[in-house]
Order: sequence, then structure tokens, then C-alpha cells
Amino acid sequence: MLKELIEKWCKENNTNIARLESMCELGNGTIRKWGITKPNAKSLIKVSEKTGISISELFKCLEEIKED
Repeated sequence: MLKELIEKWCKENNTNIARLESMCELGNGTIRKWGITKPNAKSLIKVSEKTGISISELFKCLEEIKED
């Protein structure tokens, strides 16, 4: 759900995940991995600041990520 939420934001804001990763100073492919791995808090805060998605909404999505 986290990755999907961010993809939805990107679509609504006429951008893409790669550009958002660059804006947030995250490595290429970082957000795409969030469907299977949990991001650290610092990365989520950067995404929240750039997108306006509340940090609480992003953290809520973490509950749905099942890591191996």
C-alpha cells in the first residue's frame, strides 16, 4: 500500500517515482523496493516533506509490508 500511495501521488502530480527519489535525495529504486521492504523513518520523512502526504499516513502503510 505504501508504494501504491506514492505512485498515486506521483500520477496526480505529473511526476514519477524516479524523479521523487531524486527530489528526496534517495537512491535510484529505493521507493520501488518499499513494496517488500520497510523504509527507514528518515526516508519517510523526506517523502512526506516533498509530497505533503502526512507522516502518520505513511507510517500507517508500513503495517501492511511483510518482510521476508
